[in-house]
Amino acid sequence: MLQCKIVFCLLITNVILPPDYKIALLASHFQNESPKQSSTSQDLLSDPALDSQLDSLRERLAEVSRQSIELNRELQDLERKSTATNRCNELLAEVFQSYDKNSADSL
Repeated sequence: MLQCKIVFCLLITNVILPPDYKIALLASHFQNESPKQSSTSQDLLSDPALDSQLDSLRERLAEVSRQSIELNRELQDLERKSTATNRCNELLAEVFQSYDKNSADSL
């Protein structure tokens, strides 16, 4: 019975419905269960080990997000430097080409 309720919850939360409608469906579904079933559902919803795992995953996700932001900044910085270096190389190539042309003309 509990597995059926979990599947029901997953189905409702994954279906594209307005949030208020989902809440109403869940509320009406859980109002119909007996007190024993309700306490089992509460135990399932307040599992300390699961809460700890979720907290750990949230912390890891936040850290990865911070690292991603930092790496994106570094990437943008490197792209700017690369663009500037390429532009300098193009200008130097033009200068050398002009110098070579002037040297050839003077001979």
